[in-house]
Amino acid sequence: MYKFYFKKTQIVKFFYFLIFLFFVSKPSFCQTANYEFIGSLLYNNMKDHIIYKVMFTEVNGTISGYSITDLGGKYETKTAIKGILNKKNGKITFNETKVISTKYKQDESNLCFVNAKCVLKNFDKKTVITGTFNGFYLKDKLLCASGKVMLVSSKNLYQDLLKTMNSLPENNLKDSIRKITEYSMKPLNDIKEVIEAKGNTLVSYHWKSDTVKITTWDDAADDGDMISITQNGVEIIANYIVTRKRKEIKIPLKKGIKNVFKITAINVGAYQPNTAKILFTDKQDSKLFMTYLSKGEFFEVNVEK
Repeated sequence: MYKFYFKKTQIVKFFYFLIFLFFVSKPSFCQTANYEFIGSLLYNNMKDHIIYKVMFTEVNGTISGYSITDLGGKYETKTAIKGILNKKNGKITFNETKVISTKYKQDESNLCFVNAKCVLKNFDKKTVITGTFNGFYLKDKLLCASGKVMLVSSKNLYQDLLKTMNSLPENNLKDSIRKITEYSMKPLNDIKEVIEAKGNTLVSYHWKSDTVKITTWDDAADDGDMISITQNGVEIIANYIVTRKRKEIKIPLKKGIKNVFKITAINVGAYQPNTAKILFTDKQDSKLFMTYLSKGEFFEVNVEK
């Protein structure tokens, strides 16, 4: 969902940077029933665009979830989506169906709802969604815009954005990208690994410092997802509702034994699955976990000094 009178800003540079990622980066590819993509909708004969994010779950070919338009912007809007995904040929169609939340203060009948016809594919070892869309006013079904969809998986974007930003020269492009993505990238300096954490995921690390800094947030939308975190069975974060506001704690490690951090989905918010970004930081080394959990599912991080 989007408006067409947005003024052009430094998001233009971010969009061209996304195109750059499509063709030069080579992150890992991992199929899953839960999907998260970010990129742009291009419209007005490819002259204009807006940041667009989708998150959805696929069950037996049917998808449901939500989109976020003008992500982080003045008119950010979260909208429910439904559609179909053919895993054999990658064809995916989805429609925006209703407004969940919006910063747009005027008549919502002026909002344009996206109907997309795309292909989900593995391109150069990345997961991408590309295709076309038509936009319709919900009330009278009149066409309000049409254009192209260009999305890349959020995991790929995190990996490549960090990698490429570190290799760019110190110029205005790098500065503008950092400003635009600040809400997502602020805590991600020196990240070494991005992990999709699903139920029963187990990873182990050797730690250098005497403490673990854990940062939790959700860069998509606040929908009531709740998590708990324990260390060797002792609760350190209880029934915490994850939001865009970051929660940061430092936990002393127990020496001579394995420190087992267990992250559990207490519920599933308004839209499944339970999603959060959880960052484990050890001095200059960071591990980012992108969670996709059903109610009661958990993953574990084993840390040893």
